[in-house]
Amino acid sequence: MNQKINIQSIRDQIQNSYGAEEANAIARNLYEYLSRKKLLNENKPEEAIQLLLQKTPLQYITGEAWFYHRCFKVDNSVLIPRPETEELVELVFKKLKSKSPEKILDIGTGSGCIPITLKHLFPDASVSAIDKSKAALDVAYKNAITLNAEINFIETDFLDDAIFSWNEKFDLIISNPPYIPLSEKSYMEDNVKNFEPELALFVPDNNALIFYEQIAKWGKINLSLSGMIFTEIHFKQGPATKKLFEEWGYYVNLYQDISGNDRFIAARLTE
Repeated sequence: MNQKINIQSIRDQIQNSYGAEEANAIARNLYEYLSRKKLLNENKPEEAIQLLLQKTPLQYITGEAWFYHRCFKVDNSVLIPRPETEELVELVFKKLKSKSPEKILDIGTGSGCIPITLKHLFPDASVSAIDKSKAALDVAYKNAITLNAEINFIETDFLDDAIFSWNEKFDLIISNPPYIPLSEKSYMEDNVKNFEPELALFVPDNNALIFYEQIAKWGKINLSLSGMIFTEIHFKQGPATKKLFEEWGYYVNLYQDISGNDRFIAARLTE
């Protein structure tokens, strides 16, 4: 290599593409990864910097993303775990830790970050997770093995009405489903819209609550009497999502994220 690679040299090369604060954070995280993997003297730093300049997310370059204090494998078949989803898990734990759920289902599991974390928080629970994408489930399965969590992974399309033949009661149904209207894609950052899986991000403009409708409908059959549904939602769709669950007969609470945006729904069938 022609120059010594350090945090400053990485930051200087990417700063025009990311801005000072973000470039500094990316540079620190990349340098820590390269140091840990003993890759500083190979071609990996130059390759990584070139990918960063193309707006490839750092997590896809390193193949790692941190969620709730654990390192998860990720690739471009799964969403990169977000801090808001950590808040969702924390909300669940806060609300349910005194009455640990016995059976848990995660809908649209992606990397498996939600069910794996919940299995560690509720070790006695039986945890299942579904996804339409076989590639995503492959990643989730590897994460479950690495992170020592027994999860029942199931490949199925939750929007297919065949799901209603599945008659099993769950104490906790949780989901961070696709919820971004397709029309918002053009306004999104390149590192999201050009690299993360569309299947896990977008919904039709004319049916933006499609997944919540199916969750509410399915939960009427498959939620235990004292069970709860927790979902992450679009910050612009808080009242609409709350109303949808209420129309299906749920008692609903709308919660905000750390930034004050509507972000989570908690729903139950009984008071």
